[in-house]
Amino acid sequence: MVLPSSSDWLPSAPGTRTRFEITIKHPRDFELFGQGIQSTEPMAGGLAQTHWSYQGSGASSISLYGGLGYVKRELKIGGTTITLAVEPRDGDCLDTMAKQVDTILKSFSPLGVYPYPQLRIVETGFASGNGNLSNLTVNRVGNDVVSLTMLAHEMAHSYFAGVVPQDFSKGLWAEGLAEYASSWCLDQTEQAEKRKEWSQTYARLDPNDDCPVPQASNGPGKVRSAVLYRKAALIYSALADRVGQRAMDQALKSFIEERRGQPSTWDDLFRVFTRTLGPEHADWAKTWLTRTGAPDLQFKDATVSAGVFSGNLVQTANPPFTGVVEIGFQDGSGETKIEHLSFALQNTPFCFKVPPGTKRIILDPDYRLPRQYDPKSDPVKGHICVIPWI
Repeated sequence: MVLPSSSDWLPSAPGTRTRFEITIKHPRDFELFGQGIQSTEPMAGGLAQTHWSYQGSGASSISLYGGLGYVKRELKIGGTTITLAVEPRDGDCLDTMAKQVDTILKSFSPLGVYPYPQLRIVETGFASGNGNLSNLTVNRVGNDVVSLTMLAHEMAHSYFAGVVPQDFSKGLWAEGLAEYASSWCLDQTEQAEKRKEWSQTYARLDPNDDCPVPQASNGPGKVRSAVLYRKAALIYSALADRVGQRAMDQALKSFIEERRGQPSTWDDLFRVFTRTLGPEHADWAKTWLTRTGAPDLQFKDATVSAGVFSGNLVQTANPPFTGVVEIGFQDGSGETKIEHLSFALQNTPFCFKVPPGTKRIILDPDYRLPRQYDPKSDPVKGHICVIPWI
């Protein structure tokens, strides 16, 4: 059961905080999982009583889940007690889930210690995960109970939408940040694959359905998936490339510390970016997040002569997007040397020395920018130059 803050059951007023004190009596073998600090006491007659105490900010959602026969594992990581609960058929997945949680919490260390003393992760029959602060649900994915990055996304909401709640009336800024942070638990190769999935999902979106990231909060599912989650995550990843990962981590940590307990908006996020990263980088991120579309970057008139790769990087967007794109020089073994090209015009001339042994020259080989292209084409026109004569 989820009682969403968007429903009319919960009155709210500006500047107020919602406090839940919920007690449910139930059969002793029927286990309940909820939000906040949870305790269960046995009662006479085969009953038990479970109590939750939770204080949110403004109008908060609360979630309750229950069922029979859960197989459980309890972990203590740092100052957090973690309960994993799955259906009996999935009991052999608990070891894997425990390792996943440990990996994810370590990857979140740049944001500070995990903010809640209790965390419950419960398998349900729902179609997807649901992150409600200290009470998360996961769904079965193939032969696994949960994918690593889906679990990481929901756990990231403990910071983004948890410690810093969202002002729902002004757009869902937390989804893109949670999706971006979900990739931190992956190695570099896996992160590149994750960015590829983000990039291709966004590229498949019909341009007529595209919109600025903040407006995607109210869009249909395909738009939220492509824009609110994946395009936004790519922009945050590109911002980290621009400023450095340490600076990006510190900016997000500052956002959490400064906005703790305060319903926050996109503008609050941009203000922290401006102070921590500088106006230039904050304005770049704001432009890409609040503008419809992405550049359709392509090579044009590209040639290799005397060991030099030259030509033009073009885009049709007007005004042009600005940024930095990687160019990969790949040899026959798949090893790739990266060069960087800044662009701010519809036509950007370039000239690079080609490393010996190069067989292919690839634009944005690790999918580090949102771009508009046809993901069904392989190679994408203007994306890969095959250089057979080198």
